[in-house]
Amino acid sequence: MLKDNFTGLLQDKSQEDNFDPFGFGVSRTHELPISLMWLYENHPRDNGDIILETIDLMFEGGRVGGRDWTQFFVKGVFPEDGNFKTSGFTHGVNLAQGLRYPTVLYRRNGSEALVQQTFDAVNMTATYHTSLSGSIIGDEHISNLSPQRGSELCMAVESMFSYTYLYRFHGANEFADRAELAAFNAFPAAMSPDWWSHQYVTQTNEPWSRNLTENPFFNVVSYANTYGLEPNFPCCTVNHPQGYPKHVASSYVHAEHDKIAHILLGPTSLETKLQGKKVKETSFEFGVRVPNWTTSEATAQVGRQRPFHLSPDSNGIHYTKVLPGVTKIIVKLPMDVHIVSRNETVGVYYGPMLYAADIAYKETAHQPLNWTDRTPLDDSESHPKAKDHVLEPVSPWKFAIDPETISVDTGPTQDRVLPNPIFSRGGPPISLYVDAYPIDWPIQFDTAALPPINPEVDPETKTRLKLIPYGAAKLHIAQFPVARLPNKT
Repeated sequence: MLKDNFTGLLQDKSQEDNFDPFGFGVSRTHELPISLMWLYENHPRDNGDIILETIDLMFEGGRVGGRDWTQFFVKGVFPEDGNFKTSGFTHGVNLAQGLRYPTVLYRRNGSEALVQQTFDAVNMTATYHTSLSGSIIGDEHISNLSPQRGSELCMAVESMFSYTYLYRFHGANEFADRAELAAFNAFPAAMSPDWWSHQYVTQTNEPWSRNLTENPFFNVVSYANTYGLEPNFPCCTVNHPQGYPKHVASSYVHAEHDKIAHILLGPTSLETKLQGKKVKETSFEFGVRVPNWTTSEATAQVGRQRPFHLSPDSNGIHYTKVLPGVTKIIVKLPMDVHIVSRNETVGVYYGPMLYAADIAYKETAHQPLNWTDRTPLDDSESHPKAKDHVLEPVSPWKFAIDPETISVDTGPTQDRVLPNPIFSRGGPPISLYVDAYPIDWPIQFDTAALPPINPEVDPETKTRLKLIPYGAAKLHIAQFPVARLPNKT
């Protein structure tokens, strides 16, 4: 079929084709080659030539269809502001997937220029269209850095996979950091604590979650920031369950013949073999990736030996020799508070976690609605646990903060068993506190307007505002105005 004018990939208007009216397939022609490359390397079954030909035809079909991402990830072509013509390239989920296009193509043709273009693509996307929580900002199409606009859940899922894929191939630590940023911030923020409902889009500043009376988004419905079964297109309903399974499946890699590395940090375990032997029965080197957000005081301790400072290699991995039997390795990665500034507003991080104002809310639930006309679904069309939710704030959220006053509260102990679910109010053990001042923060499009710039505040109104991890804060303000005190310039 592909040899016949790319039948099944590109629409033939003369044949009255209408199978992909929005061109999603032609925007994602590198996806099938990812699977085909694995097939070629592992189970070609004397079909290697056909597999390679199919890979080449998929890429050529994308070029013929006008979706060659190497022509988009170019300075002067890639949109750096809101003045652009929408296309398959500017669709946020396509972009999240497109980040891996240059590297997939590089695996086929070996052009070194594609390696640099991969880094350029990530840098441009992160600089101009990525949220503080690590996902692309796009309510269908990219929306610059606005904390008012939405980040589609599918964009978080695809960003996680793209950055993981890029780290596994290139070994650049920044890619793994970006994968974890989306995995532990953007992704859980869009999910209800029990995982039975999700948002179609999540806003960086989101003081309520309900059907909005106006629509701040480009091309999604006003119901899209509701936690529900299907608050907008069904893609996120069916796509989000692969987010963490893919992330966990990519958490470990075989590195060279006798090394295993834990590259995506998390509470996971691995059973595997090296050269036919179970890792419990053979000597090997075990590596842990040392993220860029930790400090120079990061240490490891093997058994009862003295702790020592980590010495990561060029891929950010520190290796330790492990002998047969049981070996206990304790790795400590100290975290610091760090501030990211955007347009004279700030985001607050502790280690890899974005923190947000802890907004108390009243929650009501109702039968899931059909996102197209907002009529209740029949009971036969949903599970009893699947509900749509309305979250209304019952505590103040209009604050400017003084980022120089942040303190860390680790709770009664850092060694207690974490609650399940963890991504819920009151779940994470570590909170931050910051001096905050109530301000006038306008409402626009039935949601928080863009953060006021350097609002002057009354020192007498100071309060200590609690911040919790963004993924646990289902209502949240995470991009804060910076308070301007009378005695400060």
